[in-house]
Amino acid sequence: MTADIWMVFGILVATIALFVSELLRVESAVLMLGTIYSKLLISRSQGQVADYGRLLTEANEEVDALHDYLDALQEVKEIG
Repeated sequence: MTADIWMVFGILVATIALFVSELLRVESAVLMLGTIYSKLLISRSQGQVADYGRLLTEANEEVDALHDYLDALQEVKEIG
């Protein structure tokens, strides 16, 4: 029985090590994507960056409208 516990423990340790390794790989990929994104923004002209700002403003307005809609649905749910 003790041998079985140690075998399970060994498998668990190996699984955790693999999981941590994969997490580090994902983190590295995200960091690389962030670097690429930053370089793309730097290489863009000011006009294009302004367009991104306009798009961000429009997206935020849409998010606000969706929040209002969800609030209204919540009120209907509470009343009903």
